[in-house]
Amino acid sequence: MNELKLKQNLKKITIFFVIISFLIFAFGAVASYSLGQVFRDTMYQQINAQAVEYKNSINRKVQSGLQTLYALNSLMSFSEYIQPEVFENALYESNNQSVFFRMVYFNNDKTGIRVTTNGDIERNIKLEDINENIQKSIKEAWDGKTSISDVYYDDGIEQNVIAYAVPVKKDNQIEGVIAASQSINIFTPIVDTKGILSDNGIVMLVDKNGKLLTGSTNFSSKNIENINDLKLIDDKTKDKIILSASNLKQSNITLKINKSLCYAIVEPVGISDWSLVVIDNATGVNKSMYQNMHITRVTSIIPLALAIICIFCGYRQIKKSNDNLLKLAYYDSLTGAYNMEKFNMLLNEAWNKEDKKSAVVAIDIKQFKFVNEIFGEDMANKLLCHIKTIIDKNINKDEFFCRENADLFFIFMREDEQQKIVDRINCLIAQINNIILNKHQQYPISIYCGAAFTSDFTGEKQQFMTRVMFALNRAKLSCKNNNIRFYDLELHKTEQMQNYIESHMQEALNSEEFKLFLQPKIKLEDGKLYGAEALVRWVTSDNKMIFPDQFIPLFEENGFCTKLDLYMVEKACKYLRRWIDKGYEPINISVNQSKLLFYKENYVESLCKIIKKYSIPPSLITLEILEGLALNNVNQLNDKIKKLKEQGFKISMDDFGSGYSSLNTLGNLDIDELKLDKTFLMIASNTDGYRQKLIMEQIIVLAKKMNMYTVAEGVETKENEQMIKQLGCDFGQGYYYSKPISAKEFEKIYMRERKKHE
Repeated sequence: MNELKLKQNLKKITIFFVIISFLIFAFGAVASYSLGQVFRDTMYQQINAQAVEYKNSINRKVQSGLQTLYALNSLMSFSEYIQPEVFENALYESNNQSVFFRMVYFNNDKTGIRVTTNGDIERNIKLEDINENIQKSIKEAWDGKTSISDVYYDDGIEQNVIAYAVPVKKDNQIEGVIAASQSINIFTPIVDTKGILSDNGIVMLVDKNGKLLTGSTNFSSKNIENINDLKLIDDKTKDKIILSASNLKQSNITLKINKSLCYAIVEPVGISDWSLVVIDNATGVNKSMYQNMHITRVTSIIPLALAIICIFCGYRQIKKSNDNLLKLAYYDSLTGAYNMEKFNMLLNEAWNKEDKKSAVVAIDIKQFKFVNEIFGEDMANKLLCHIKTIIDKNINKDEFFCRENADLFFIFMREDEQQKIVDRINCLIAQINNIILNKHQQYPISIYCGAAFTSDFTGEKQQFMTRVMFALNRAKLSCKNNNIRFYDLELHKTEQMQNYIESHMQEALNSEEFKLFLQPKIKLEDGKLYGAEALVRWVTSDNKMIFPDQFIPLFEENGFCTKLDLYMVEKACKYLRRWIDKGYEPINISVNQSKLLFYKENYVESLCKIIKKYSIPPSLITLEILEGLALNNVNQLNDKIKKLKEQGFKISMDDFGSGYSSLNTLGNLDIDELKLDKTFLMIASNTDGYRQKLIMEQIIVLAKKMNMYTVAEGVETKENEQMIKQLGCDFGQGYYYSKPISAKEFEKIYMRERKKHE
């Protein structure tokens, strides 16, 4: 009886332990399966993150190549005044200094120039003489598209290559195409970067047919032309990869290589029909996590507590991996600060719930490239990390910041007054300057700052950040150290005006909104009118005046001044023709000429064409240039002056004395007239301006000995006129005689009395 009872109890205990063992095993199996699923998802996330990094690097490499062509495109936009040999050399040098091994430029007549790295410049190349793949890209570029060719084999370098082609436009008309080719192997260093992959990781760049374009060098790719040639992978998996590549579809694939569990990602690159195939085994990408998973499976039969501990360890490992992914996605790798993506996310949140005034401040280090070059990259990186630490220490609750790139930082400040921000930035600068870049002395760090208040803006966040950068750029234009500029009503008006000017300048030229104003030049010997200076005023269709200091600097920057200068010459000739036809004795008109126009290739021909159109004697036109034209090449400038004088034009140097005027430069230039800047007269007229008056007198004497007329600008009073007469100046110009007036008004006041009596 006792034995039976013991057997029954033993049976119950056995059943109990069997049930407990089964439950432990079941829980372990469920936990193991769940962990396996999480592990697989994490693996795919990590490999996908690496694939995206490869993809972005390839796209940046392609964009870098295109940027080189865009730069040459810009050069071609001004090709009318660049000599052909200069452009050819620029094309040649650009090719040698870039990753391209061959570059071509074709005009619309299907002939062009071809340069090869360290080779000769080939001229008069026919389109049909080059590879058909490049031909296709060039034809697409002629249709106005930026084109990237399919990969093809180049016999010249015995490598697979790709080609880029971009249209060259002038006045929105396609004038030609510039194209370049480079080896597909430029992407090999990118896919060779392991990142989170193991040494056994495989990275391939393929087309939609599975053809191998390039791949990592840890497996033999010389005998592999297609994914189908890979013996490591079974046929079913190859078909899945090729299908995903052909559909340009992102996909995750589990496979086995040499009995090891592996994971593959197919990621479309976004260029042509390319896709990235990234493969690595489970133990390669995250070996420790893989081991933890197997430990959990093995120990599923041990007590539940150990199973839970193993699961917890696995969870911690997963969490750590996810934390690392977040760090890569939202943190700057150098300084540890937030990156721009994270900053925008936080700004979005603050933007949606903001109920008090706050601001975004952009900080940029003055001459950071100098720091990099003089003190080295390590010291420059140390400076950036130092700035991050200082900002971190001075940031308030609910504030945040990021490093955008290079030396640019953005700070979100919960401040509602400009002075508070200025004080905080000055405090930052003082602390930043504690860093020692030089062993022997402390190098002062200067900062540019641009800031804008969020409450002053009701539009899109991206437009707000544009305002911050606009304020920063305005701070950079100032010569002050540690300059802080806030986006305010004044800057808003400046931005609006610049946008209006750039969007309406061509329309204004076509509609003749640029008006000719004239300021008389008086001959001091007899007080009679000698000539006039042509000045431009922009009068809009609604009769609003835009003054030269608002649009001339912008035109000089974007190149539109070349059109405006010729337009003003034509306006001057038009009025001279009108006066001659009315029987008025014509006067000489001076017209300013910009550096960009003066060195334009067909500049002299363009002027002569205008003169011929109105049948005006060239001697009635004086071309005013600035001394800065001679800074780089006096001989080249004199050659252009000689050609102009041979045609009969007169040449004047304007604003002499306003900058770093050189008597040596003056002596080397064959000009007819010297205009003394108004600052000469302004200072010389003061009681303590004796020295300036003496300098002015000697310049006039020198000019006369070199057979140059002299014009004194800025004559404001009778005393000014008497002084320049005594100094021997030939002509006077200024408000004492007249302010600049419209050409029609000038005709009424000055020209009618010059009517010739027959």
